[in-house]
Amino acid sequence: MLAYAEKLTRTPAAVTDADTQALHAAGFSDAQVWEATFTTSIFALFNRMADAFGLEPPEHLLEALERE
Repeated sequence: MLAYAEKLTRTPAAVTDADTQALHAAGFSDAQVWEATFTTSIFALFNRMADAFGLEPPEHLLEALERE
């Protein structure tokens, strides 16, 4: 599943039916494949929009990361 998500992120045009068939063969249901595809895609959308508009995380989140 992680290899599928990475392929969908890095080279989405290269994803084929064979990729989803491999996930089904590994035991993932249609719903699980759909959810992984949706989650991967929505994260890519949000990240691309944030990059395009130069959005930065809120200051309180950056401070929390620095404390860790």
